Amino acid sequence: MKQFALLSIGQVISRIGSGLTHFAIGIWVYESTGSSTLFALLLFFAMLPGLLVAPLSGAIIDRYDRRSVMLASNVVSLLTTLAVALLVMRGMLTVWILYPLLALGSIFEAFLGPALAASATLLVPKSDLGRASGLSQLPQAAEVVLSPLLAGLLLHALGIGGVILIDVATFLVAVAALLLVRIPRPSDGADRTAKAVALHKDMRTGFSFIAARSGLLANVVFLGFFNYLLGIFQVLLTPLVLSFATPAALGTIISIAGLGMLAGAVATGAFGVPRRRMRGILILALVMSAGMALAGLYPSRVLLSAGVLLAFASAPLINGAAQAIWQVKVPPSLQGRVFSARRTLQTLSAPLAFLSAGPLVDRVFEPLLQPGGALAGSVGLLLGTGPGRGMGFLCLVLGALGGLACVIAATAPAIRHVERDVPDAEVSTSTRPAGGAS
Repeated sequence: MKQFALLSIGQVISRIGSGLTHFAIGIWVYESTGSSTLFALLLFFAMLPGLLVAPLSGAIIDRYDRRSVMLASNVVSLLTTLAVALLVMRGMLTVWILYPLLALGSIFEAFLGPALAASATLLVPKSDLGRASGLSQLPQAAEVVLSPLLAGLLLHALGIGGVILIDVATFLVAVAALLLVRIPRPSDGADRTAKAVALHKDMRTGFSFIAARSGLLANVVFLGFFNYLLGIFQVLLTPLVLSFATPAALGTIISIAGLGMLAGAVATGAFGVPRRRMRGILILALVMSAGMALAGLYPSRVLLSAGVLLAFASAPLINGAAQAIWQVKVPPSLQGRVFSARRTLQTLSAPLAFLSAGPLVDRVFEPLLQPGGALAGSVGLLLGTGPGRGMGFLCLVLGALGGLACVIAATAPAIRHVERDVPDAEVSTSTRPAGGAS
């Protein structure tokens, strides 16, 4: 557990640095262009390429030493960040150069997450996998909480170039942590797949493993649907707050969201996950749904803050419990491929949410609750009318859809009994040192 904690601490520091760069770049793009569309494309290019390459990353993770894969991922991300810093210092940075650099970083980050998750099974006892899953949520939570606060201070003092150089230093910390940890190798399958199985066939292995187990497939569909709902909610958050409050209030509420994520991650790391993990996931998903609905009920900073806290604190708890299930059910020699396939299937809904949220708000929900809108005389009597009330109604719809999904999942045997019906995998490691390729 100590070695995995060391890896996690290195990633926490690195993700805070990455968050500084992403925040600084976002501000630079918006101030330079004034375009919300160009700003939204940053999110798109920072996410989609990594999802598309995930099946390949999984096959490579299972063929080669996982520590080496993580080192390579960090080194390429470091070089990408250095390239951005150099362009800034020479005054050559443009939006259209940023997109391919972000896409390259996204591709190599696709190797890091699954490799780290697959390594947990080899470094952590089965009884502590829930706590390990909680630790794995800390980097993202720390990035959301600390990076915007630090970036605001550092940008003023150092400028975007100085912020990016700090990010470079945090990458070096992550690399140092990796060099201090020895990760065992799975004892079965890795050598064979590296030499005897064609890469394109190996890439399909993760999808085939999931498709052959209805409980795991249903789990992916359920959590993917919640990723979609939460993705829309994330997009709504900024315009919903600004429809009735100030930018300062928005900063406070975003920090509350990050604190919720951090609290959920810390709680999972400290106490583990519920013994009946799938039941815990369903209960927590209901809490998330209630949080999204509460946020849209009334234009109040208090209600919105409470809803955001519930929704975002639930996310790492759900992810930790789900990850613990998958780590127990998937053989270590397949975890790179299976976890990457799972990430692709489960997370593709997020960019879909980013693309659909805008039209849903601008063309459907906001017009419905404007004065004289189609629902002004019905739903508008409860929620009010005017700017932001259509987004509030959409938050209520997201919460209702989430609650309905939980009820359906609770009555579906494939989801409810996944821990019982899908057999546990045996975990064994070779005695060879973890040094080079398999």
